[in-house]
Amino acid sequence: MTGSVPIEMTEHERIAADQFGVEGTSSPLPGYTDENAKIVDRNGGAVLLRVSPSDCDPEEIAFCQRVIAATADLEVGTPAVVPTVGGDGWAILDDGRIAQMYTWVDGVSFSEVGCPAQLAGEIGAVAGSMVRCLQSVPAWPRPTGFQWEITDAGTVVRERMASIDDGRRRKLIGRVLDRYDRLDLSTLPRQVIHNDLNSENLLVRNDAIVGVIDFGDVVESVRIAELAIACAYAMLDQNDPVSVAMGVIAGYRSVTEPTQAEGNVLLDLILARLATSVAMSASSDGANPHQMASESLAWDLLERLMAADLDAIAADLAAVLSGRRPA
Repeated sequence: MTGSVPIEMTEHERIAADQFGVEGTSSPLPGYTDENAKIVDRNGGAVLLRVSPSDCDPEEIAFCQRVIAATADLEVGTPAVVPTVGGDGWAILDDGRIAQMYTWVDGVSFSEVGCPAQLAGEIGAVAGSMVRCLQSVPAWPRPTGFQWEITDAGTVVRERMASIDDGRRRKLIGRVLDRYDRLDLSTLPRQVIHNDLNSENLLVRNDAIVGVIDFGDVVESVRIAELAIACAYAMLDQNDPVSVAMGVIAGYRSVTEPTQAEGNVLLDLILARLATSVAMSASSDGANPHQMASESLAWDLLERLMAADLDAIAADLAAVLSGRRPA
């Protein structure tokens, strides 16, 4: 009698089974620095396995998981931690990498459904609700050099500008930095924010925003950065990006109480996030397509905005944030 041939498990399937007691079939998912995989069990249930590099600080993971727990009452779905077989929040593997598991949040990414402009208001409301949920979460001081903290955008972009081959584009980024350098962010309200409400991390179902994923970049920053980042990504690949931004801002204002000072810096923080994105893409080695995903769209948006009347756009965005009619 011939025995059945055992099916060899993938590494991610072994980690899921050994560390979390979850048996299923894995399929890889994109990630900036982490390895991500969807694990589907025999009943069709799904979870997310995330494997972080060995140099990842467990304190960072603990911070991210505290932030995730604080979003349990958010109006849209967010992941929840799946504990290890020993009841811990993560497992340290033999090679030093750190494995985490989270519940699966159903939905299709905002980008995959074509970035519909009519969802701008919902995106803003999610950003505002996220700010409300996280306002009491104690901050964890990320180590110096975290590249996605918007109040460090000037340093981050300048360190990478030489990687931008096109001289015209370098000058454009220089203009963004000139404006950014004139900002006074020191008096703005600060708190923990999601920090990455981009078109891949916002999930859609039945023409509505239904979920937020990927809390790997959570950080304490100026509060208004949550809105600026959501606007920057919602504006990508739009026929009228400024109108889309106004929709996001109106949705944000419907659930928060922003200050006039926050409105005054909003456009320049949008530009700073876009500049950070293209500078990070330019300085990467290109081996990870996920790190290059929005590069061309971000350049297109930057070039369109920088060719327009920035002071007029800034005034209009600030007006919407304060509840006034734009000029």
